[in-house]
Amino acid sequence: MNGPVSLVFYLDFTYGQSKGSINQGESVFSSVTGPSSNMFYSSEDIEGEVIGVGAATVFSAVASYLPVVPGSFKVTADTIEGVDNGSGTISGTGISSGTINYATGAIAITYSNPVSAGVYVTIDYRTDFEARGENIGQIDINLTSSPVVARARALRGRWSLIAAQNLQSQFGLNADVEATTAIAETIKQEIDREIIRDLQVHALSGTITFSKTPPSPELSFTEHKLNLEDKFVDGSNLVFRATKRALTNWIVGGTDVTGIVQTLPGFRAESLPSGSGVRRIGQYKQWAIYSDPFMTPGDYVMGYKGTSFFEAGYVYASYIPFVTTPTVTLDDLVSRKGMITQYGKKVVNGRFFTLGLVTS
Repeated sequence: MNGPVSLVFYLDFTYGQSKGSINQGESVFSSVTGPSSNMFYSSEDIEGEVIGVGAATVFSAVASYLPVVPGSFKVTADTIEGVDNGSGTISGTGISSGTINYATGAIAITYSNPVSAGVYVTIDYRTDFEARGENIGQIDINLTSSPVVARARALRGRWSLIAAQNLQSQFGLNADVEATTAIAETIKQEIDREIIRDLQVHALSGTITFSKTPPSPELSFTEHKLNLEDKFVDGSNLVFRATKRALTNWIVGGTDVTGIVQTLPGFRAESLPSGSGVRRIGQYKQWAIYSDPFMTPGDYVMGYKGTSFFEAGYVYASYIPFVTTPTVTLDDLVSRKGMITQYGKKVVNGRFFTLGLVTS
């Protein structure tokens, strides 16, 4: 962040014109909701174009994209369904007569019985890009933003000059350095916990549960715990279905969860850095594994960390890094030091995260 108030930018794509069942302004790809599932916007096909509502026996309308390719037309209204014969005549279930003008798109249909009130009449057909270039769909690019406000965390430390002298003479440790380290680690630990709590609260892809109890007496726990990987895969696929973009690549868990993972074949342990709080303990298959001693032992959250606009689930942005005040010792023989940091955070897309629970 460049200031106490900054912006998170979202790069989104929307449909620039209506086509079939797709309306102008609808999302093609959103940083928040992911991509659209339609499969026809870039083709010459038009699907689900609404041309009216029922409650009539005689119906007329005009297709939006011209010319209509002969033999490609289909009209649907509840149980009524008709197609063209390639020569401009429409026939089918529930249709007494019907015609379509391929050049003008004019449609005239007489139903055997009135279409029920409120039932949409839709058409599917194909147009010709070469005949009319304006039939080609359009994508609009939109860059939007959302404000992020920096918040502060600060702590101060105090120690007596006598304690500092004893610490130095007995253990060779500098009280100033030890106090600074303790303050910084405490602030960092609290920020880590805040972020993990946010991910747990805003995980939108679902929840996966795994019982430590084998389903049958014949199955040992050693064999049963291998099924935890299946649960990780299930959770990863929940994220993939929700985002249409990514499988998970990290897991943060309580000690019950990471304790099982550490005993699974294929787990690669890493040397732990000194300090307290959340620690990366190793790699299991595609997942980086983090152990959180403060998390409920059987809980875990898994997610995806990406590298682009489209793969941002959560933003943590530093504004003021850790800043310390000078150490001051007054005539009361007490030394003082303070530390402050400021940062912004924002949940961008909770669909990149899913929750897990290991029960006994």
